[in-house]
Amino acid sequence: MGAQPIDDEVRAFVAMHEKSLQAYAVLKDETKQLEYLASSRGVSLLEGISSVEAWFLARHILMAAQGKKKALEVESRGYFVLGAAADAAKHHYLRNPADGIEAAAREGVQMLASGLRTKGDPTGLRKTLGLRAQQWVVLVTQRGEARTGSVRQQQLLARKPKSDPARLLPSLGYVVLGPIAAGAFSTILKCRSTAKAREVAIKSFDGATCARDPAVGDARDRELQVLRRLRMAHKARPAGGGVGGAISERSRELGHPHVANLIEEEGDLSSAHLHAVLEFCPGGSLHRHLHKLGGRGMPHSHAAAVTGQLASALAYLHSLGIAHGDVKPGNVLLMRPLAANGSLDGLHIKLCDFGFATICGDAKLRTFCGTPAYLAPEIVTPADASRGYLGRPVDMWAVGCVLYEVLHGRRAFEAQQQFALENRIRLGTHQPVAATVPNAARALLGELICVDSDSRRTAQQVIESSWIQEAQVFESPSSTAPAPSAPPTAPMSTPSNDEPVAVLPSSTPVSTEAVELEDMSDAAPTDEKQEEQGQSKQWLGWLLSA
Repeated sequence: MGAQPIDDEVRAFVAMHEKSLQAYAVLKDETKQLEYLASSRGVSLLEGISSVEAWFLARHILMAAQGKKKALEVESRGYFVLGAAADAAKHHYLRNPADGIEAAAREGVQMLASGLRTKGDPTGLRKTLGLRAQQWVVLVTQRGEARTGSVRQQQLLARKPKSDPARLLPSLGYVVLGPIAAGAFSTILKCRSTAKAREVAIKSFDGATCARDPAVGDARDRELQVLRRLRMAHKARPAGGGVGGAISERSRELGHPHVANLIEEEGDLSSAHLHAVLEFCPGGSLHRHLHKLGGRGMPHSHAAAVTGQLASALAYLHSLGIAHGDVKPGNVLLMRPLAANGSLDGLHIKLCDFGFATICGDAKLRTFCGTPAYLAPEIVTPADASRGYLGRPVDMWAVGCVLYEVLHGRRAFEAQQQFALENRIRLGTHQPVAATVPNAARALLGELICVDSDSRRTAQQVIESSWIQEAQVFESPSSTAPAPSAPPTAPMSTPSNDEPVAVLPSSTPVSTEAVELEDMSDAAPTDEKQEEQGQSKQWLGWLLSA
């Protein structure tokens, strides 16, 4: 089709089922769509939903590029009906694996049909499908418009070979020690600076990929804008010792002690790669550490330390008008592995991955992004996010979810079906709090996992809470930051009301760069990305092929 790269597996599926795909795509009536999905041809589409998703994405981007907006709007609704049926089928299969794939697919269609026929739409299913279809049209239209740009530019980009950043970094003074992670448009390598003899993590953004897709380029620019602002604000502070403003020369160079800071940049927008040199955190991610504990949770003193240091990082970000947008254990790194004897010595965390971060101040955001289990009620669905929300309280809800997880070794909100997860979050009905949790920690949980965003604790209030203060968990400097002495290298931006919502074809918000900086240890990267996709990506075909 020429609109989007399609791999061999998808091509094989499309070759076998193209008539079924075409037949379903042109159906405009919801009843006929459900009847088709209940047939043997429809069941085949549900079983191969991951390939169906790729086919529709390519098809819809091409339609948008050709200006077929009305047809795109009609098809998008049917596309999300198919996706919802696959979601329901997955839910049935997880509960009744003995029924088999085909039975699960048919049951999924029946469950969806029942939900859509219920009068009054009590679960909001019909409304959600409509909103997600609208937002999908916005997203693919943006992609389609990008494809209709300069033909000459597209030809030049297509000819440009994709270079390997590992081959380029030695010429910049870095010895490549091994891979850390890779995302959709970037690669992260563990390196050693030959000039300063220290290990660093270098995130290399592929210039050709960012140039081809304006949305990807914008994501890179926003992330770098935030990292630059953090670095500039910290360098503006006076040198010297002491908490509350003055910092050591070492900290002056690196930045806030609980942020994975930008050290320097190499290359520019015209280069094959733009390299962000970041602090290296050899202790791995908090997610990996919790996984190693086998569901036991961390000692209460460790939980207080993690929460306090995370709040310190966020208080610093928030004082600069920055919202992180994806706080979770996978984006919290340890500077060194924790001591086996349970000592607090060496417990030092850093917040990383600013791919969803934005400089927003008190302006309302409308972007639907993040990781499902950590989303606040005001952003739990695209419909909720489109009404507008404040970035800081959303971060603090996620801090509450992280606190619950480090105390219990399991997530605060879990459900096998996306609609059930959304409902639990909207009501604030997290899993029970263990009787062994201290009263002060229990109270803090309630003040963070609070449905009313106006009543939620701020990062500074978390730092000042009695439970955190008693733990003595901080490292200089203080969490708040003065205004930078010079303006940021990129202008501050306030999202407009019509900012495209960052939704994926599955209608489920996930971190597009979830593997970035998750694990900076010498071991292989964690499986967190796969785990989170398994909980958030609602497709039967993906589940059965995993």
